[in-house]
Parts: sequence; C-alpha cells; structure tokens
Amino acid sequence: EMTSSLVGSEMCIRDSAYIVSSASENARMGKAFYLAEKMLCQSEGERPCGVCRDCRKVKARVHPDVAVVERITDDKGKQKKEILVDQVRAMGADAYVLPNEAAEKVYIIKDADTMNEQAQNAALKILEEPPKGVHFILCVSNPERLLVTVRSRCVLVSCAGEEDAEDENAAAMADEFIALERKGDTPGLTAWCFAHETLDARSVSYTHLRAHETRRHL
Repeated sequence: EMTSSLVGSEMCIRDSAYIVSSASENARMGKAFYLAEKMLCQSEGERPCGVCRDCRKVKARVHPDVAVVERITDDKGKQKKEILVDQVRAMGADAYVLPNEAAEKVYIIKDADTMNEQAQNAALKILEEPPKGVHFILCVSNPERLLVTVRSRCVLVSCAGEEDAEDENAAAMADEFIALERKGDTPGLTAWCFAHETLDARSVSYTHLRAHETRRHL
C-alpha cells in the first residue's frame, strides 16, 4: 500500500519518495519535473514560483541537482528492458554527494516499474534511510509492478489532470489524421507520421482507436 495519494494543490513536499503513476509517459514525466520544481524552488511563498533560478533550470530540464535514472542504451542504440541494480547503487552513492546549486537534490527514476527485483531491493535500502534533503520520484505506468515494500515507502501522486490534457491533444491529432485519411492525402499522412514519430504509446493507441471508431460510423 502507498502511504497516501495526493493531487494538485494538496501536494506539500515533506516526504522523500513519491510514485507518479500514469499510462502517459509525457504526463508522468511532466508531473515529476513539476514536483522537482516544487522541491527545489527558492521562494518562501507559493512553490513552485516559476521564476527563481532553480525553477527555471528545472523547467528547462538542465538543473544539475535533478538527475534522471533510466534504462541504458547499448552500443547498437537499443534500450535495455530493465533498469539494472548497478544503476540504482550508483544513484544511491551519488545521493550522498552535496548538491551543486540548490539546497536539495532530486532523482527521477523514469520507468521505475522496469527495475528488476534486485534493483528494487537496492532502491528500497535508499528509500528506507534517504540522505537528508534528497528526494526520489518513481515514474511508473503500473505501480503494481513495484514491490509492496517499495510502494509502502512512497506517496502516490495523481496525474488525472495531465492525462485529461493529454487526451485532448491526442484527440486533436487523431482528428487531423482522420481528415488526411479521408482525403486520401498520402503525402500529408506521411508528413503527419514524421511530425509525430515521437508520440508515446498512449497517444498512438488513442489515435488509432479514434480513427477506427470514425470509420465504423462512416
């Protein structure tokens, strides 16, 4: 069980470990960086302020005290299926190094649910006794893939609002795709595919489903 579930303005950064769960990679990573902004913001008022040096660097994803841990890519450019235990141990060792610029540090584990059991057990040791001023954000598509012991150390953060926005964007792209398909505009469809080649699986699936449903009603 997660210790609690937070959403939007309810979030108050007191804990050291969070799980951000969403089917959309864009939504969960966006929420993770928003949390990182909130954690490192220099403002004494509402956080994140969005204007201080730390907020601006986190938003631009260039802050030296926000590290992203993700599956490594081999020399052939193929991404490994799992986050390895050595990566988690390296993160744990680095967590004890003082921040470069901010007062605290943040580690975002992208696709944390791809950590194998050995890696998750290594992560658990860090989450049980985190260094002071260090936060960990585990981004997952399915929190059930994490060990119960890992989940019990984290606060679950909702991405409901971000997913709604993602669906609106996906709907607009799907409508554009359908219009090109109806016209039989092969060059336009080719250009559309190139322009959206970095879409995440959620958006691609949504586009295909919307196109399929439209065909059924024609």
